[in-house]
Amino acid sequence: MATLNYDWQKIGTGSEKNFNNPRAHLELYAKLNSQDVGNNKSNVTVELRLVMSSGYIGNYQATYWSIGGNLSASGDLGSGSYYSRTLGSATGDIYHNNDGTKSVSFSGGFNPTAWGITLDVSGSATLPTIPRASQPSVSSASVTLGSAVTINTNRASSSFTHTLEYSFGSASGTIATGVGGSTSYTPPVSLAAQIPNATSGTMTITCKTYNGSTHIGTKTCTLTVTVPSSVKPTVNSDSTSFTDGNTTVTSKSIGDFVHKLSYGVVAISASGAQGSTISTYSITVDGQTYARSSVAELNTILKTLQLSVGEDKTVTISVTDSRGRTSDSISKTYTVLAYSDPAITTFSVARCNSSGTLEDGGTYVKANIKANISNLNSKNKFTVKLGYKLKTASSYTWLTPYVNESTSVVSVNYTGNSAKIAGGGNISASSTYDIQLYISDSFTSNTRTLTLPTGFDLMHFNVSGKAVAFGKKSEAGANQNMFEVGMGAAFTKGIHSAVGRLSTPNVEHQYPNSRASYDFIICASSMNDSGFKPGSDGFITTCFWDNNGTFDSQIFIPNNNNTPIKFRSRGGSDWSNNWRALAFLDQMYPVDSIYMSVSDTSPASLFGGTWERIKDRFLLAAGDTYTAGSTGGATTHKHSTGGHTLTTSEIPSHNHKVTNSTTSYASGSQPSWKCLSWSGTSHDYWEDVWSEHAGGGGSHSHGDTGETNHMPPYLTVYVWKRTA
Repeated sequence: MATLNYDWQKIGTGSEKNFNNPRAHLELYAKLNSQDVGNNKSNVTVELRLVMSSGYIGNYQATYWSIGGNLSASGDLGSGSYYSRTLGSATGDIYHNNDGTKSVSFSGGFNPTAWGITLDVSGSATLPTIPRASQPSVSSASVTLGSAVTINTNRASSSFTHTLEYSFGSASGTIATGVGGSTSYTPPVSLAAQIPNATSGTMTITCKTYNGSTHIGTKTCTLTVTVPSSVKPTVNSDSTSFTDGNTTVTSKSIGDFVHKLSYGVVAISASGAQGSTISTYSITVDGQTYARSSVAELNTILKTLQLSVGEDKTVTISVTDSRGRTSDSISKTYTVLAYSDPAITTFSVARCNSSGTLEDGGTYVKANIKANISNLNSKNKFTVKLGYKLKTASSYTWLTPYVNESTSVVSVNYTGNSAKIAGGGNISASSTYDIQLYISDSFTSNTRTLTLPTGFDLMHFNVSGKAVAFGKKSEAGANQNMFEVGMGAAFTKGIHSAVGRLSTPNVEHQYPNSRASYDFIICASSMNDSGFKPGSDGFITTCFWDNNGTFDSQIFIPNNNNTPIKFRSRGGSDWSNNWRALAFLDQMYPVDSIYMSVSDTSPASLFGGTWERIKDRFLLAAGDTYTAGSTGGATTHKHSTGGHTLTTSEIPSHNHKVTNSTTSYASGSQPSWKCLSWSGTSHDYWEDVWSEHAGGGGSHSHGDTGETNHMPPYLTVYVWKRTA
């Protein structure tokens, strides 16, 4: 179907008929005269034409014609003779469909009455579409929220007006009404709330076209809108804090963090921007940044960190939202005070008299004391006190503290002339005492206990007449037989007992009749079982595992390396288990273990077992390529090209010298080469020749490298492998 334009177009041809020898048919022609976009109509002319194939129609009195269809017209041509000619035409406006399209059809007829024959014709065509709804466009494919963009309606008629609307996420609204050719539009920043998890989105702009009050049609376009960089989360500095999480420290009102004791706790007040939510909380402490999805998780980490000492230190805090935007950081300043546990640097005690003069039998204690604590802003409380008790007593008598929860004193030096005299004459010279120094600060304490012996007597007989002491006063009970020594002893002869003999070099110890109070003794009496000779072969230790001595274990420790350490055990008097070697070897060097040493002493002589020596080999860690126990390798190797044509990738970068004075080159005479450089008059050319020359892909031989060695720096050791 033809589309009409402003030239005549044939749109229909009728059937040919015979008028008593002349032959004729009708044809329809049409053309577009104009289009009225505003009123959605076209002005069209259609013509009915008579076409004579031969002859003419004679003189007839009446000839009627007619045009029908989208346009109509008729007429009578009257009498006369007719050749090919235009019979008539019709011109008129044809209204288009609402979408601007239109198809038309026409018909025509011619009736020369005297002949009784009628000619007819029909035809159709399409009218050019009249633009209706305007197709909007934007001056920029993307715009930042809060910035302007121009919307062009691209209207087909100046009489058209438009209503522009937007939709974005769940938000929609009217941009403008009565818009002609264009308008400026600034999408509000508040629309960012529609994309809380993204920095950009697609907006739909709807253009409704009107001709007067008649709605012609609707079309849309899209616009990418981006969230401005200024839209980011914020941290409220006034409501955000970094404080000490150790309530023990904060309860002491120190005012600052305390090293080793304090840990940080952060409270972050933050908010998203235009609908975003906070996804990550971050803090930088001592140069290390930690980021977690919640403040609680962040504080779990902070609790494990030991803050470094320093004044006016800074932590930085920020948050990141669901758009991936990070807030400006805020800083919090804090100080971490150096701290150490209360320290006793000097403590010694001795007997003295009331004036502090040292006396072997003094009933006072002279104590030399040095101690200190950390200052902590002069708020750390220092206490120093001394206590004493009989060695056999369970509780101390505490003297009045020398320093009592003082915040102004952080160290004491009670030595020399400042040494403390204590005890008030109540320290009996006949008894041994424990003297304890106690110091504390606001957080912890420290003690040190020393033994104050009895007064010194070269020899002292107990009043019971059953005990004697040397170098001290006897402290034996009334019915206790005891030999007491309070000074060093040197024995040059053995000590013998009628009940047994316990021996170490030059010293023999009694094997007790009752073992209830003993846990461990060294014994060499009647222990020569299985050929062992205690004292000459080694010695035996005996362990008593209960108060009744009903279960023993013995360990034999030899005097030489050739005899293994052995043990046995018994219940009551029955040695149910014979001597067995201790399993040190199997635990330290199980079968297939490797032993290395710079000494050539075989591990078999050290630990026992069967060992195979490995010589002149490196050890290689087993893996996917080399299995455990496999061997290989060589001490030397060579590189050779003999009989092998090297490929280009196998040849290392190198040069071949070509001399200009001859035509004999590396692989024969060649007519030309490429000269890279020469110097002076020697005309030495460095080869970069074509493929037929030596070098590059050319074939030639370089020979062998000979035997080479790639031994790395090494330390030679003896190596054995245990086989059994």
